[in-house]
Amino acid sequence: MGLLFTRTGPAGMTALRDRFRAEHLDTRTDLLPLPYGPKGSLAEGFGARQRVSWSLTVRTDLPVVVWAVSGFADGRSFATPVPAARATREGEEGTAALSGLGHDTAALATRTDQALTKAAGPAGEPTG
Repeated sequence: MGLLFTRTGPAGMTALRDRFRAEHLDTRTDLLPLPYGPKGSLAEGFGARQRVSWSLTVRTDLPVVVWAVSGFADGRSFATPVPAARATREGEEGTAALSGLGHDTAALATRTDQALTKAAGPAGEPTG
């Protein structure tokens, strides 16, 4: 999971969100940042080939893009990652859906987004 902060206001974020929607940029795996996997950690081998599902949301009220990526804990490769929005559709039968990784990714992104909203406070103002 990650947060990408920008240097723009609501109009710029709205334009970015609209571009992501119009060009379906949130379905492109090449636009997702690679994870940080420190040498010797469990995440060391997790890279682009281990992605199974992802979620990406461009906020318009805060200058941030929220994203989450999931994969199998054992680090196995996965041929064709699936956006969480598709993996969580009713009746979806692919690996990302049946393994629950699409749901895990969507939930992680939602919880991160909610925590960010809470931390930002009313009207995007930091709390305490």
